[in-house]
Amino acid sequence: MEYYLYLNNEQKGPLTLAQLQSMWRSGSITGQTLYWQHGFDEWLPLSTMIESLEPPEAPQFRSPAYAPRTAARPAQSDALGVIIMLLPLASAALMWFWISSMNLLQNPSSTLAGIVIVTVIATSALMAVEASQLGMGEKRGGKATTGPVGWFLCGLLLWIVAFPAYLYSRSKFSVKNYLVGGLVSALVFVGVALVLQSTIEQQKASVRRHFEGANERLRDLQRQLERYR
Repeated sequence: MEYYLYLNNEQKGPLTLAQLQSMWRSGSITGQTLYWQHGFDEWLPLSTMIESLEPPEAPQFRSPAYAPRTAARPAQSDALGVIIMLLPLASAALMWFWISSMNLLQNPSSTLAGIVIVTVIATSALMAVEASQLGMGEKRGGKATTGPVGWFLCGLLLWIVAFPAYLYSRSKFSVKNYLVGGLVSALVFVGVALVLQSTIEQQKASVRRHFEGANERLRDLQRQLERYR
């Protein structure tokens, strides 16, 4: 069976399984290196065929403390994905407990807008950082994928769509799919922002009504005083 590698931005092959095993043992390829063979719809990381790259050794007596070797997972990327997913929830909690306790003289609308803008920029930037770590933007199966810059711009321009879409797309690069968590986080964030903005506008309208009522009473008083002059 013949294999093809996408290595150093170049396609290499055809290669035999023995050649892949030799390159694996020498460290010239890793679990994140992409490979393809006839019948595949897209390029896959070599971590999906780790058992073929590391054939089982002959049975040996081992000490009880021996721990079998397992494929390394990109723990850093998963941790960053969790941070990306939870950041809007943290912002929603901040908005709810901070802005809801503010009065109109403290300009809660500006504070609310500031938190929303910072959250959108921060999540978009973290998406771009992780996309770079995962190798997004490189061709897979002959098709170009969205790269770090693309995800950053999508996050800025259409955050409510790009945010959950990214948390789903990252699962194609051997990390977890956080689509459901991303949808919940995004909806809570947007919902809290809209509720608070609506409440602020209602408070402003109430203040305007009271102010207009006070002005009307003042004008009535002025008219009554003029009658006695």
